[in-house]
Amino acid sequence: PVSFAIAEGAGPVSRMGIYDYPQLIKEAFKKRLEHAGITVVSGGEPAEAEISIAIREFFLDLVNRKWQFRMGYEARLIKDGRILATQNISGEGERLKLLGRDQAEEIVGEVFTDSLNQLNPRRLLVQAGL
Repeated sequence: PVSFAIAEGAGPVSRMGIYDYPQLIKEAFKKRLEHAGITVVSGGEPAEAEISIAIREFFLDLVNRKWQFRMGYEARLIKDGRILATQNISGEGERLKLLGRDQAEEIVGEVFTDSLNQLNPRRLLVQAGL
């Protein structure tokens, strides 16, 4: 399980709860889209278009006493079964391993947050002509 918290700039941190990794990723992208003004509906509700997130890489390793993390994903805007626009986003970073896993958790959190914030759903809509 992973703890999930959201903060806007230097504002207060809002703790969202404890999640498993797949659930955390889903909830984080949902919050990112909502923050961008996109209405997110459940899978059974009708929608004008769909934004699909395909995780391409989510990799953490310890190499020569350094935690290395890479993350990459593709965001797709889909309407009527056709992909109208895509964004490919990736990030990576490393931290020296001191004691325990604190540095690993820190680098995963930083790269994940940076990669998540690179998603520009408005640009997807513009590229798709919506």
